Amino acid sequence: MRFLRPDVIAAEQVETFRSHEHYQGVIDAFKWAGFQLIWETCSDLKDVAPITRKRWLGVFVPVPYASKVGCKIDLIKLPRTNVFSFHTLISLPKEHEMELMLTDDMIATYSDPTFCKKGKRSCGIHTRENVLKERIKGPFSELNTVMAMYGHQHELSKVTLREKGLFAELTQSADGVRFWSPFEFAILHCRITCFSVPKQSRLGHLTIGNSIAVPHAVLALSVARNAIDVHAQIDPAEAAMQSVLMRLNSRNACVVSHGDEWFWCQLQDVIMIQCIMNVLPPSLMTHHA
Repeated sequence: MRFLRPDVIAAEQVETFRSHEHYQGVIDAFKWAGFQLIWETCSDLKDVAPITRKRWLGVFVPVPYASKVGCKIDLIKLPRTNVFSFHTLISLPKEHEMELMLTDDMIATYSDPTFCKKGKRSCGIHTRENVLKERIKGPFSELNTVMAMYGHQHELSKVTLREKGLFAELTQSADGVRFWSPFEFAILHCRITCFSVPKQSRLGHLTIGNSIAVPHAVLALSVARNAIDVHAQIDPAEAAMQSVLMRLNSRNACVVSHGDEWFWCQLQDVIMIQCIMNVLPPSLMTHHA
């Protein structure tokens, strides 16, 4: 930063970053590089989508041009919704759905009462059946934060799981209990562009778990644009709301199988790929709600 000297820097971190012992050290490092924090907020994606994702957002500019943002800027809080009304539930290709199914051993791990959050380990109350029932979320539910290790936390040692807890929510399909698809999480994060993940891979959940939700990115980038462009008149909250409205969802997008990859794209993009690009074989399978 000190040598590249960008005009502005937008940053994102977990919500607890603001109270972390390293917070001041990071701010001081930005100052050493010649940048000052002009805006920060702690924002929860749950304000606009049925999933919790609390994040610290900040904008830094070079010290000579630093001027604090004087007003509070955050997401516009919408009425509470759920995964069904948010058009999250998509018809998954059978092959992809089977990739997400839990084995009997996985079910045993995810229903283990000793792996629950420490505050929920009440003796005699949390049977295996109740633990699994609590983890399974239906269409009228809201979800908690998806982490990068979602779908693979059961691979951690039992000692670690007992100490830290096993944080994962599941869903029920016609064939049994499964993990939520990375494409379903992408809808909840308001993804507006196409992307692909390799089949039989953990990269989908890893990418979604590590990525910034689109409304949060738009919010911070809009503040950043206003900070360096005196002619910009962007309403960050309104811009973030537009990203929610523009998201890919079960009504306008689908999961496409091609070779060794799954593609998540708009319905009209599938037609374009098939008819104009002519690069996909006739056996292409398209699935959408």
